[in-house]
Amino acid sequence: MNAPSATRQARDADAAPGRCPCGERGARPVLVSRRKRFQVVECLFCGLKRTDPPPYRSVGESRDLYDEADASKNGPGEATALRHAARNIGHLERLLSRRAGRLLDVGCGNGHHLAVAREHGWTVEGVEMDARRAARAREVFGLFVVQGAFEEAAARIEGRFDAVLMSNILEHLVDPVGALRAVAGLLAPGGMAYVDVPNFASARVLILGGNTPHLEPREHLWQFEPATLAALARRAGLRPAAVETRRFNRWSWRETRAAASLSGGMRRAANGLALSALSTAADVAGDMLYNSRRGNGDYIIMAAGRDPAARREAGGA
Repeated sequence: MNAPSATRQARDADAAPGRCPCGERGARPVLVSRRKRFQVVECLFCGLKRTDPPPYRSVGESRDLYDEADASKNGPGEATALRHAARNIGHLERLLSRRAGRLLDVGCGNGHHLAVAREHGWTVEGVEMDARRAARAREVFGLFVVQGAFEEAAARIEGRFDAVLMSNILEHLVDPVGALRAVAGLLAPGGMAYVDVPNFASARVLILGGNTPHLEPREHLWQFEPATLAALARRAGLRPAAVETRRFNRWSWRETRAAASLSGGMRRAANGLALSALSTAADVAGDMLYNSRRGNGDYIIMAAGRDPAARREAGGA
């Protein structure tokens, strides 16, 4: 494969929906869902996949979309959300080999991850785009949360962090390279970023195709695989220390689907039950096909620190 042109390299930081972060516009379809009227296309140069058509094209449009979506969504119960957060924080601590320090949660939502991390001994802060969720994190858990889109709020975050958590966030961001570059700038010496995203190379996508819940074509701009996530991190000045996959956190769509079905009338309830049955079958088949060495778990988890070479190029920042 030829090296990218100087023009393509110059456009690297200006990623936008409809164009890959590497600067290439050319793409080929790899998954088509006529029922849901979307496709996933693959960059002809770097292989990164994206949703087509994109659900939004700017930070402002994404804010409007999530304001509307949050008003209609029923999330998991408090106890379930805290159990899920405890699992993630425990995995973060094992992967990063530390249990204390300053931790920033990008896209902290209602604050469950931060509340658990604080119990574990971390000094915590969060960033959250949705004003209602940010307020709830402050009121319920007494957390310090900067309200705003990360792309706009990163400059208002003070100090450096030993860990930066981005759980189910990067696939939503208009400029994922710029976001990871901002994360790299927030890491203290020896600090690590912990990023998890849905895995397009999962056994579940192989089985369910366009019906896979975590594709979320109305919300996700980017569809990652282990190799493309690692390549994106390197482009942003991070050095991946570990990239692995794991099976689906099943509460995250089943409980939400059940709650939405119960509140959406008979037709929606029937659709929800049908999709739940399909997902159960996919769980069984996915368990049989899952192999961590093949990288086909439902989620990708990456731990990455700042690349010393990138720091030198940036003037030692």
